[in-house]
Amino acid sequence: MASSTGALGAIQTFAANELEYYVTWYDNTIFNNVAIDANGVLTYNILSTADTSKPTYMNVVFVVK
Repeated sequence: MASSTGALGAIQTFAANELEYYVTWYDNTIFNNVAIDANGVLTYNILSTADTSKPTYMNVVFVVK
């Protein structure tokens, strides 16, 4: 692990039921049927027309309840 100078060295963790989950952006030329459930399980399909030779991403945000 690498951390910034002065970091406390501890990362707080949370149980799945202590978080809310949001997909705030995804590449709709690659993905469709994007969903995330209350347990944080992400599901999606990759379009048959997707150009998978290029990198892409989606933003997933975790919010503490």
